Amino acid sequence: MPLPCVYGYWMHPMSYQTHPTRTTRANRAIEAAELERWQTKPDRQLAYFAFVPPPTPRQYLRAFTIIGKGSVSTWLGTTIGSVLSARVYSHNFGGRILTLRVRGTNGAEYYGRASWDHGTCIWLRRSRHNQEPT
Repeated sequence: MPLPCVYGYWMHPMSYQTHPTRTTRANRAIEAAELERWQTKPDRQLAYFAFVPPPTPRQYLRAFTIIGKGSVSTWLGTTIGSVLSARVYSHNFGGRILTLRVRGTNGAEYYGRASWDHGTCIWLRRSRHNQEPT
């Protein structure tokens, strides 16, 4: 039996298009492990940011401070923190960098930088003043 073809590419028999429930179960299992790790206040965490309301188009011209409610979440949308402060800076190559300070649902404070122009993914690092003494 030939493999199905989508947009000119052959799909693997175990791909998302042929097994969406298997992929959903796998994503939920990964998220459950991620949330369990989140409660241990990890030093680094991958998250996705969003702001409500989104910044207005004229704010795209230069550096600006984001005013509004922001949150960070997992891939599937579970909120893991709220944004305390956000600022967008332009850099020498023409793009913009977003800096965030986040209060996690686990009680720790995190910070991180990401590209404002390309995607919503950010690596968060735990702030030093919130680390327990060793």
